[in-house]
Amino acid sequence: MSEPQTAGAEWLRDVADRLRNELGAGAAPRPERLSVRQFLAHFGYAHRRSRVVAEIRECLASHGLRTSRDFEFEYIDGVITVELEPEIAEIDADQPRDDPTVRVALLEAAHRPPLRVAPDDPVAKATTLMRMEDYSQLPVMTTDRDVKGMVSWQSIGEAHARGQNPVTVGECMEDAYDVPDKMPLADATDRICEQGYVLVRGSDRTVTGIVTSVDIARQFKQGAHPFFLIGEIEHHLRNLVRRKFTVEELDDASDGNKEIRGPDDLTFGGYCRLFEKPEAWQKLGLEIDRKSFVDRLHAVRDIRNDIMHFSPDEHDPGDIDRLERTARFFRKLG
Repeated sequence: MSEPQTAGAEWLRDVADRLRNELGAGAAPRPERLSVRQFLAHFGYAHRRSRVVAEIRECLASHGLRTSRDFEFEYIDGVITVELEPEIAEIDADQPRDDPTVRVALLEAAHRPPLRVAPDDPVAKATTLMRMEDYSQLPVMTTDRDVKGMVSWQSIGEAHARGQNPVTVGECMEDAYDVPDKMPLADATDRICEQGYVLVRGSDRTVTGIVTSVDIARQFKQGAHPFFLIGEIEHHLRNLVRRKFTVEELDDASDGNKEIRGPDDLTFGGYCRLFEKPEAWQKLGLEIDRKSFVDRLHAVRDIRNDIMHFSPDEHDPGDIDRLERTARFFRKLG
């Protein structure tokens, strides 16, 4: 067990001991309350990669603990508690924990309270704030929950087009659109595409953020870019082996889980196993170091496995950089 994992295991052991002592003394156990980010930090991690999640889940189970919400899918700065499993403490066992649905609450923008104006604020204030912050719209609110509408460049322009000369924000508002933070992101995206934004409401109806089409585009880029890079690298690998190996040689490098009819059927791990063989490497005729090449492929395979396993966190910049450099290497390899 590595040092960070050991530190995390020791911390969980201390939490478990404290909770059991409180239970044994007849008191209600006080769950350990912290953010997901702080929780991961106890184990020395900042990203929820597949192996990280598996290791922490195993560690929790070994100490008879669980998290109040699934730490894998909760917002990174959302608050969770570490508590005893139901069979140890009298906790509602029917309360759902694991929720792999990608929800609006996982977006950072859903947790940034929006800049807002009041209905009686001058239009000049709204336009100044929008220009200063490069916003297209602002919510018109009187309290954290009471939304009167939205003011936008479009709503102001439409008011002037009708011959009006609005002085206050309330004279050029348009309807506001909001969604609960627990709405599946796929459903909310349809509304965002139609309206350009949605206000996000928490469980207490407080407006916690505003998600715009720009946020969705940024999220798409974050998620799609590594997929494109991995696809390109895999395509380069197929081109490397095409017409150089027999089906039998490719099948010998496979994991045996599917029929191999050509390079397209080989998994990433299969390519690694193929190139690890000196006799296969000779067939490629590449003037590069085999071990360095195979080591990089193994590293890319690990990144690929993490990316294919959905994580709500941003991808590690170091991983993306490694994918980009690998793709550039293959382009130059010809």
